[in-house]
Amino acid sequence: MAKQFIKLQISLFFKSNYSDQLEKASLLIKKEFGDGVVTQLGIPANMPPEIPRLIIKSSSVDINLAINRIDFFSTDSSFFEKFFPNILNVLSGLSVEIGRIGVVTTTFKEITIEELKNLFDKKVISTINPTQIVIRFNEVINLSGVNVNNSQMYESGFIKDEKNGSQKKGVIIMRDINTLLEDLSKNSFKDKVLTNFIRDAISKSEQILL
Repeated sequence: MAKQFIKLQISLFFKSNYSDQLEKASLLIKKEFGDGVVTQLGIPANMPPEIPRLIIKSSSVDINLAINRIDFFSTDSSFFEKFFPNILNVLSGLSVEIGRIGVVTTTFKEITIEELKNLFDKKVISTINPTQIVIRFNEVINLSGVNVNNSQMYESGFIKDEKNGSQKKGVIIMRDINTLLEDLSKNSFKDKVLTNFIRDAISKSEQILL
Protein backbone atom coordinates (compact mmCIF):
# COMPACT_ATOMS: atom_id res chain seq x y z
CA MET A 1 0.00 0.00 0.00
CA ALA A 2 1.25 3.49 -0.87
CA LYS A 3 2.56 5.85 1.78
CA GLN A 4 0.44 8.80 2.92
CA PHE A 5 2.32 12.07 3.31
CA ILE A 6 1.87 13.85 6.66
CA LYS A 7 4.48 16.56 7.11
CA LEU A 8 7.74 18.06 5.86
CA GLN A 9 10.17 19.99 8.04
CA ILE A 10 13.15 21.88 6.63
CA SER A 11 15.63 23.22 9.19
CA LEU A 12 18.35 25.66 8.13
CA PHE A 13 21.09 26.45 10.65
CA PHE A 14 23.00 29.74 10.48
CA LYS A 15 26.80 29.87 10.60
CA SER A 16 26.49 32.92 12.87
CA ASN A 17 23.54 34.20 14.91
CA TYR A 18 20.92 36.46 13.37
CA SER A 19 21.27 39.83 15.07
CA ASP A 20 18.95 42.18 13.18
CA GLN A 21 15.49 43.34 14.28
CA LEU A 22 12.71 40.75 14.45
CA GLU A 23 10.24 43.26 12.95
CA LYS A 24 12.36 43.34 9.80
CA ALA A 25 12.41 39.55 9.63
CA SER A 26 8.64 39.40 10.15
CA LEU A 27 7.93 41.77 7.26
CA LEU A 28 10.35 39.90 5.02
CA ILE A 29 8.82 36.50 5.70
CA LYS A 30 5.26 37.79 5.28
CA LYS A 31 6.24 39.34 1.95
CA GLU A 32 7.42 35.96 0.66
CA PHE A 33 4.74 33.71 2.15
CA GLY A 34 1.69 35.93 2.35
CA ASP A 35 -0.13 37.34 5.32
CA GLY A 36 -0.14 35.06 8.31
CA VAL A 37 -0.53 35.13 12.04
CA VAL A 38 2.68 36.48 13.55
CA THR A 39 3.74 35.85 17.13
CA GLN A 40 6.83 37.57 18.46
CA LEU A 41 7.98 35.90 21.65
CA GLY A 42 9.55 37.93 24.40
CA ILE A 43 12.54 35.66 24.90
CA PRO A 44 15.36 37.05 27.08
CA ALA A 45 18.65 37.49 25.25
CA ASN A 46 20.42 34.97 27.48
CA MET A 47 18.10 32.10 26.56
CA PRO A 48 19.36 29.31 24.25
CA PRO A 49 19.65 30.48 20.62
CA GLU A 50 17.56 27.61 19.25
CA ILE A 51 14.39 28.81 21.01
CA PRO A 52 12.11 30.52 18.42
CA ARG A 53 11.85 34.28 18.72
CA LEU A 54 9.33 34.64 15.89
CA ILE A 55 6.52 32.27 14.80
CA ILE A 56 4.54 32.79 11.60
CA LYS A 57 1.59 30.62 10.60
CA SER A 58 0.23 30.94 7.06
CA SER A 59 -1.92 28.80 4.79
CA SER A 60 1.13 27.32 3.06
CA VAL A 61 3.67 26.93 5.85
CA ASP A 62 4.47 27.47 9.51
CA ILE A 63 7.82 29.17 10.15
CA ASN A 64 9.87 29.38 13.34
CA LEU A 65 12.75 31.85 13.42
CA ALA A 66 15.37 31.53 16.16
CA ILE A 67 18.61 33.46 16.26
CA ASN A 68 20.62 30.48 15.02
CA ARG A 69 18.14 28.70 12.71
CA ILE A 70 14.92 28.92 10.71
CA ASP A 71 12.44 26.05 10.39
CA PHE A 72 9.73 25.54 7.78
CA PHE A 73 6.85 23.11 8.48
CA SER A 74 4.36 22.15 5.76
CA THR A 75 1.67 19.54 5.19
CA ASP A 76 2.04 20.02 1.41
CA SER A 77 4.32 17.36 -0.08
CA SER A 78 5.26 19.71 -2.94
CA PHE A 79 5.96 22.70 -0.66
CA PHE A 80 9.67 22.92 -1.41
CA GLU A 81 9.29 22.84 -5.18
CA LYS A 82 6.62 25.53 -4.97
CA PHE A 83 8.42 27.85 -2.59
CA PHE A 84 12.19 27.31 -2.77
CA PRO A 85 12.68 30.73 -4.48
CA ASN A 86 10.84 32.33 -1.55
CA ILE A 87 13.04 30.48 0.93
CA LEU A 88 16.15 31.76 -0.85
CA ASN A 89 14.74 35.29 -0.80
CA VAL A 90 14.17 35.06 2.96
CA LEU A 91 17.73 33.87 3.57
CA SER A 92 19.11 36.66 1.41
CA GLY A 93 16.99 39.26 3.20
CA LEU A 94 18.10 37.98 6.60
CA SER A 95 21.74 38.12 5.44
CA VAL A 96 22.48 34.71 6.93
CA GLU A 97 24.74 31.94 5.66
CA ILE A 98 23.64 28.33 6.04
CA GLY A 99 26.11 25.83 7.46
CA ARG A 100 23.83 22.95 8.35
CA ILE A 101 20.59 21.51 6.92
CA GLY A 102 18.00 19.11 8.29
CA VAL A 103 15.16 17.56 6.29
CA VAL A 104 12.50 15.56 8.14
CA THR A 105 9.59 13.82 6.44
CA THR A 106 6.73 12.09 8.24
CA THR A 107 4.57 9.60 6.36
CA PHE A 108 2.09 6.84 7.19
CA LYS A 109 1.67 3.39 5.73
CA GLU A 110 -1.33 1.20 6.43
CA ILE A 111 0.18 -2.16 7.36
CA THR A 112 -0.25 -4.69 10.16
CA ILE A 113 2.09 -5.01 13.11
CA GLU A 114 2.98 -8.47 11.77
CA GLU A 115 4.40 -6.83 8.64
CA LEU A 116 6.43 -4.46 10.80
CA LYS A 117 7.84 -7.48 12.65
CA ASN A 118 9.36 -8.59 9.33
CA LEU A 119 12.18 -6.12 9.99
CA PHE A 120 13.36 -8.41 12.78
CA ASP A 121 14.75 -11.90 12.80
CA LYS A 122 11.53 -13.87 13.31
CA LYS A 123 13.41 -16.65 15.07
CA VAL A 124 14.30 -14.16 17.81
CA ILE A 125 10.85 -12.65 18.34
CA SER A 126 8.64 -15.56 17.36
CA THR A 127 7.52 -16.10 20.96
CA ILE A 128 6.28 -12.54 21.59
CA ASN A 129 3.20 -10.73 20.35
CA PRO A 130 3.89 -6.99 20.73
CA THR A 131 1.06 -4.49 20.62
CA GLN A 132 3.47 -1.68 19.77
CA ILE A 133 6.82 -1.56 17.97
CA VAL A 134 9.25 1.33 17.69
CA ILE A 135 12.38 0.92 15.56
CA ARG A 136 15.06 3.55 14.95
CA PHE A 137 18.13 3.30 12.75
CA ASN A 138 20.86 5.85 12.14
CA GLU A 139 23.85 5.73 9.85
CA VAL A 140 26.30 8.29 8.51
CA ILE A 141 26.29 8.39 4.71
CA ASN A 142 27.51 10.72 1.98
CA LEU A 143 24.77 12.66 0.20
CA SER A 144 25.63 15.12 -2.57
CA GLY A 145 29.25 15.13 -1.38
CA VAL A 146 28.29 15.94 2.22
CA ASN A 147 28.36 13.63 5.25
CA VAL A 148 24.90 13.33 6.80
CA ASN A 149 23.02 11.45 9.49
CA ASN A 150 20.53 9.21 7.73
CA SER A 151 17.94 8.37 10.38
CA GLN A 152 14.73 6.41 10.01
CA MET A 153 12.15 5.59 12.64
CA TYR A 154 9.18 3.24 12.34
CA GLU A 155 6.46 3.32 14.97
CA SER A 156 3.25 1.35 14.98
CA GLY A 157 0.26 3.62 15.45
CA PHE A 158 -2.74 5.10 13.71
CA ILE A 159 -4.01 8.22 12.01
CA LYS A 160 -7.49 9.59 11.45
CA ASP A 161 -9.14 8.70 8.16
CA GLU A 162 -10.10 12.02 6.56
CA LYS A 163 -13.02 10.42 4.69
CA ASN A 164 -14.98 8.87 7.55
CA GLY A 165 -13.16 9.89 10.73
CA SER A 166 -12.21 6.34 11.69
CA GLN A 167 -8.75 5.29 12.84
CA LYS A 168 -6.41 3.70 10.33
CA LYS A 169 -3.80 1.41 11.88
CA GLY A 170 -0.34 1.15 10.41
CA VAL A 171 3.14 2.55 10.86
CA ILE A 172 4.27 6.16 11.17
CA ILE A 173 7.57 6.63 9.35
CA MET A 174 9.94 9.48 10.16
CA ARG A 175 12.96 10.05 7.93
CA ASP A 176 15.48 12.55 9.30
CA ILE A 177 18.42 13.51 7.09
CA ASN A 178 20.72 16.15 8.53
CA THR A 179 24.27 17.30 8.01
CA LEU A 180 26.67 16.74 10.87
CA LEU A 181 26.73 19.28 13.70
CA GLU A 182 30.53 19.26 13.79
CA ASP A 183 30.63 20.28 10.11
CA LEU A 184 28.54 23.44 10.55
CA SER A 185 31.54 25.78 10.47
CA LYS A 186 33.10 24.25 7.34
CA ASN A 187 29.96 23.63 5.26
CA SER A 188 28.34 26.42 3.28
CA PHE A 189 25.05 26.02 1.43
CA LYS A 190 24.15 28.83 -0.95
CA ASP A 191 21.35 29.11 -3.49
CA LYS A 192 21.79 26.28 -6.03
CA VAL A 193 23.86 24.09 -3.68
CA LEU A 194 21.26 24.46 -0.93
CA THR A 195 18.36 23.82 -3.31
CA ASN A 196 19.93 20.70 -4.83
CA PHE A 197 20.88 19.30 -1.43
CA ILE A 198 17.34 19.65 -0.07
CA ARG A 199 15.95 18.04 -3.22
CA ASP A 200 18.36 15.13 -2.83
CA ALA A 201 17.48 14.78 0.87
CA ILE A 202 13.74 14.72 0.11
CA SER A 203 14.35 12.11 -2.59
CA LYS A 204 16.47 10.03 -0.20
CA SER A 205 13.74 10.19 2.43
CA GLU A 206 11.45 8.31 0.03
CA GLN A 207 13.57 5.21 0.53
CA ILE A 208 12.13 3.11 3.38
CA LEU A 209 12.45 -0.46 4.60
CA LEU A 210 8.77 -1.36 4.22
